[in-house]
Amino acid sequence: MTEQNNSQEFRPKDKSFKSRFSTLGLRALVALAGIPLMLGMAYLGGFWLAGLVVALSFLGLWEFYGLARAKGLFPLTWWGIAGGLLLIMYLSLRWQSLMALLVLWLLLIMSRMVFRDEVEEAISRIGITLMGVLYIPFLFGHMLLLRADYSFTGYKLLFFSMALVWLCDTGAYFAGMMLGKHPLAPHISPKKSIEGLIGGLVVTIVAALLLQRWWLWEISIRDSLILAVGAVVLGTLGDLVESLFKRDASVKDAGNLLPGHGGILDRFDSMLFVIPFVYWYFRLFVIG
Repeated sequence: MTEQNNSQEFRPKDKSFKSRFSTLGLRALVALAGIPLMLGMAYLGGFWLAGLVVALSFLGLWEFYGLARAKGLFPLTWWGIAGGLLLIMYLSLRWQSLMALLVLWLLLIMSRMVFRDEVEEAISRIGITLMGVLYIPFLFGHMLLLRADYSFTGYKLLFFSMALVWLCDTGAYFAGMMLGKHPLAPHISPKKSIEGLIGGLVVTIVAALLLQRWWLWEISIRDSLILAVGAVVLGTLGDLVESLFKRDASVKDAGNLLPGHGGILDRFDSMLFVIPFVYWYFRLFVIG
């Protein structure tokens, strides 16, 4: 298919801005309610942030296992949720006893199929269950690591990371809606455009420089630029990965919990990739 045909397929059927921005008000209301809540829990840290991570992980896992079932797989849902909770507890408390319980959980989830004499789909059931735990609670758990390992600056880094994700999404959304002509990944997410990606990048870089100058002065301009570009690249990949899963499962949204946004995975797919990137960048290249 030619590039011209791709571009024509990609363009909306033209009810213009009215249809393009029809859900904008609803999305904005959800964001206005959710963003202060998340920032408050990030600031408080400890039990409050752990509670947020547990809630996001539980709901995200539930959605992910729902996608797996729509694909015809059969995850061990409650085993996965139990393992995710243990993993979050370990990342929060760092108790060796919790690591021992995680190892026990891993052994039991595999041995369960033997005890029940369940041969059919054994590999896929265990595999998709473990993938869900690594994809969602493990990556979400980096919010706890980022907040705890850098003291008060950890809150600022967590806020900075969230802000970059939200602003990149906003910049990409408006740039894509107004200027989008060339699809970024037409077979995975047809509505995403190269123009939207560029718009998100510009907004994110400007925001990162302003935040570094007036609020997060503990980091260098170089680090803020690296984090901005990394947030755009990793956030876009996180979004596309979740879109890939949905397309494979032939569903539009991972859930319907958040009006105008879809489910938890639809809203936090970018953050799942960005928060670990910020944490490990600082761990490896800033504090050594």
